[in-house]
Amino acid sequence: MALRTGLFRLAFDDGALTLLAAAPFDPARFRFNEGACDGKGRFWLGTMYDPKASGDASSRPLKGQWHSYSEHEGLRAHRHFAVVPNGLAWSADDRVLFTSHTRNRIIWVFDYELAAGRLGRRRVFARIPKEHGAPDGCAIDAEGCYWSALNGGSRLRRFRPDGSIDRDVMLPVSRPTMCAFGGAQLDTLYVTTQSDQLSEQERQAQPLAGKLLCVQPGVRGRRPGLFGTDPRRMAQVVR
Repeated sequence: MALRTGLFRLAFDDGALTLLAAAPFDPARFRFNEGACDGKGRFWLGTMYDPKASGDASSRPLKGQWHSYSEHEGLRAHRHFAVVPNGLAWSADDRVLFTSHTRNRIIWVFDYELAAGRLGRRRVFARIPKEHGAPDGCAIDAEGCYWSALNGGSRLRRFRPDGSIDRDVMLPVSRPTMCAFGGAQLDTLYVTTQSDQLSEQERQAQPLAGKLLCVQPGVRGRRPGLFGTDPRRMAQVVR
C-alpha cells in the first residue's frame, strides 16, 4: 500500500500498517502513483509531483520516477522519469514493460530484464491524439493486447501487440481512470471513473461519473503478477 509517507503492508483483519520503506521524496510535494507487480513479484510504482499546498505548485511540474520494491532488494529507483506515470503492465513473457506518460499522451514500451528487474531500450508504442484523451490505467488481455483507459476521451482503447489500434469501447463517462479484468473467467473488465474534475453541468450530464463500471469485452484477461510470489506457485496462491 503506497501512501505519501511510504510503502506499507496493510493487515486486512485489523487495519494495521507496517512500514516497509520510507517515501523517497518530500511527502509535502510528491506522492506515489500507479503500481503493479512483475513476474518475480516485485512491486513497481511511480511517483508524481502533487504538492499538498496549492501555492507550492510549479508552473513547470517536476518529474516523478519509477521505483520497484521487493523484500530482498528493498526500494530501488530506476532511470525512467515521467510527470504523471501510469499504465504499467508486462507482456506474457515479462520481456516487455508498458508504461504511459499521461501528460504527454504517449505509451512507451521497454525491453525488460526480469531476473534483474532492469529496464532496457525504450521505444514509442502509441501516441494518443488530444481529442481522444490521455492514457491512464491499463490492463493486458490473454491475447497480449493492451487496454488503455483514455481519461478525457470517454473510451477504452485496445491496442494490438504491435501498437496498432484494434478498437475503442465508448463509455458513458468522459474520464475513465483504470481498467482491470475480473470475474471467475477473467472475462469482465472493471473500469474506475473520475468525477472530481467535472463541472456541475458535466456531472449532471454524466450521472455514472465516479462510479465503478463493468464491460464484457469479448476477450479474457491475464492474471496479474502477485507481490513476492514465485510464478511457479502463483496458480496455487490464486486458487
